[in-house]
Amino acid sequence: MTPKMKKLLDFISGQIDEHGLAPTFDDMVAHMGLKSKSGIHRMLTALEDKGKIARMHGRARSIAIVSANNHVNAKIASDVAKTNLRAKTTLNQIASDMENGLISHKDAAHRIRQIVRIIQL
Repeated sequence: MTPKMKKLLDFISGQIDEHGLAPTFDDMVAHMGLKSKSGIHRMLTALEDKGKIARMHGRARSIAIVSANNHVNAKIASDVAKTNLRAKTTLNQIASDMENGLISHKDAAHRIRQIVRIIQL
């Protein structure tokens, strides 16, 4: 992990401990002294790939710190990962069913809306 990634991870962890939720992208940009959100996005993706954080994509402030000593955050991270995997699997199945003519576009759209509602809970 690079020093910048460590600095970002410590900031996120501190914000979650202090405020109960992750910082916004703007907060992270300001803290890291960057000019754009793209650098934050790259670092978050790298932290996620290294298993340091888990995110529910498409939801604001949905970062959980993955830590062996923090069972609550590890549980949240696990739930986020399972939800993302189930959603991807289901979306792939819907796409396959549409390609094979097993469901209509209207049915596919309905199923996708259901998945989005579940993810937003």
